[in-house]
Amino acid sequence: MRATPEPKQRIYLVTLQSKATAAQEPIIAVVRYRSTDYNEAWVGARSVCRLGTNIERKREFREVSEALWDDAAPFPVVANVWTVRNIFVQGTRKRGKQRMTVLSVEKLLEIISQRDVPMTDELRAQIAEAASEGIRITVASARRMGIQQEEDEDGDDLRSA
Repeated sequence: MRATPEPKQRIYLVTLQSKATAAQEPIIAVVRYRSTDYNEAWVGARSVCRLGTNIERKREFREVSEALWDDAAPFPVVANVWTVRNIFVQGTRKRGKQRMTVLSVEKLLEIISQRDVPMTDELRAQIAEAASEGIRITVASARRMGIQQEEDEDGDDLRSA
């Protein structure tokens, strides 16, 4: 009989909010919580907030720091003081399409000349000096100028364009 591998432990970032009292406004804290999956992380984090830190069952929060899980300081939780607001896996921020691109000085000057914009040598030199490393523009602007095509969204630098 084949042994099933133990599920991989992941570290979740949990945003907690304390309950407001007459003397103090609510406090928001971000802590780390270790769990095998998202649903168990929600249930476990809510249980820690309801029951407090339970060392015997290893259900505890750790402070967010550059330290590894075992080196991070525990975040003590008193029962029924904190509420879980949101939770997500650490290190998995969404990486979407590229929104910005770099337009080289040569390409910028070429576009200006194609549009018949009068330009003096002094203005040309100022543009070349100010944008020596290129100008960052949005991909949408590059499409409107005709520099980048619709299907060219793979993040290529426009310096070679």
